[in-house]
Amino acid sequence: MLSPFYTIQNHVRGLERLKDEYPQCPDFGIIYKEFLDNLSPTQGDFLLREGYLLKSVRLCIPRASLGDFLV
Repeated sequence: MLSPFYTIQNHVRGLERLKDEYPQCPDFGIIYKEFLDNLSPTQGDFLLREGYLLKSVRLCIPRASLGDFLV
């Protein structure tokens, strides 16, 4: 019998690059640096999870070539 609980995972190639682009991003660079300096998992509406910056439940996409590609 299958368990009623399961996990769905998607993998987007190159998504890891977002983590490298956050520090230089004019939109998210400051808040990302605050996370690194404070070592806190939350800052207001923002959350840092596995190196990715989220606002509420939305992934923050830095202004960069990868961001343009994803949008």
